[in-house]
Amino acid sequence: MSLRFAHWPGAYFIANLVILNMCLMTLASAQDQCREARQKALTEFYANAYTKTVVLLNFCLKQDGLSDSTKIDIYALLSRAHLANKDSAAAVRDILSLLDLTPAFVPDDINYTSGYRKFFDQVKAYKTKKSRSKKWLWIGGGAAATTGVVLAIISRKTTERKVFLPDPPGRPQ
Repeated sequence: MSLRFAHWPGAYFIANLVILNMCLMTLASAQDQCREARQKALTEFYANAYTKTVVLLNFCLKQDGLSDSTKIDIYALLSRAHLANKDSAAAVRDILSLLDLTPAFVPDDINYTSGYRKFFDQVKAYKTKKSRSKKWLWIGGGAAATTGVVLAIISRKTTERKVFLPDPPGRPQ
């Protein structure tokens, strides 16, 4: 019987469909788990349980296939939780990750406190200043390197013996 099953062409197709279905169910269940974890994290955040919020959101970030809007929401809440937990270094890291996803992100007045908005603006200004300084470092470094190469070529001493050609012959008479 197993021999007939192996020779039946539709068996491979059905087996592949079953495997694909299992993979999709696993992905869907991971996203459902992440959605539930995000809801619980939001509840824990408003209950001032910031450590639980961080743990739940870090679980979500480890999931594959998250959309950018989901990651933006997670990083925004994660940075707020870290800042409320007085872990400003982690909050800066989360805000920088958020700005990498969407540089135009601006926290609104309704969902974010004025202290968080001020902190966010400082991190955003730091990132902008840092990227500008890198640009000028490359431009300045390139100019300095070019100048150094040109000066090295000009001031290069040759060790070859200079050969002088004889004077040209005189004018014909």
